[in-house]
Amino acid sequence: MLLTMNQVIPMLPINKHGLDDELEKQAQTAFNISQNVARSSFELREVDDRLEKYEAELYITLRRESSDQSRKMTVEEIKCAIQEDHRRGELQASASAYRRVHEEWLGLSEAWKQRGFALKSLADLAVANYYEVDTTYENNRKVIAESRQSRQPVRRQRRSVNDN
Repeated sequence: MLLTMNQVIPMLPINKHGLDDELEKQAQTAFNISQNVARSSFELREVDDRLEKYEAELYITLRRESSDQSRKMTVEEIKCAIQEDHRRGELQASASAYRRVHEEWLGLSEAWKQRGFALKSLADLAVANYYEVDTTYENNRKVIAESRQSRQPVRRQRRSVNDN
């Protein structure tokens, strides 16, 4: 089942405390987005082809009608008549709507790729115990608070290269 854009957009934020769940859905959702990009690209090509075919048929019709009249239309006049045609305007509006949807899926695809890079970075930080609760910063804050109460000089903990 293809996901909709409204289903994918809320999935963009990453829960850094649930990286395993985030990693599990990353590939499947990326594939789903690529399917939607392909589908929207196909639909856009179809509507562009319909527009192009209609314009060609209208051009031939106007050319024939012009040749039957005493005064022939110039190529520029025919192009202007095509631009002003009501049905062509509807097809153009439809093509624009399909193009917008396609470009939104492309943008969502790019955002999902960036999410993948962010996930990798967060996973690297998790492996390095970046999210460990007992950090040097927290220890220093405790020592400073205690020293203020007892009015003793502060001896801060420092991380050395070998403290990994």
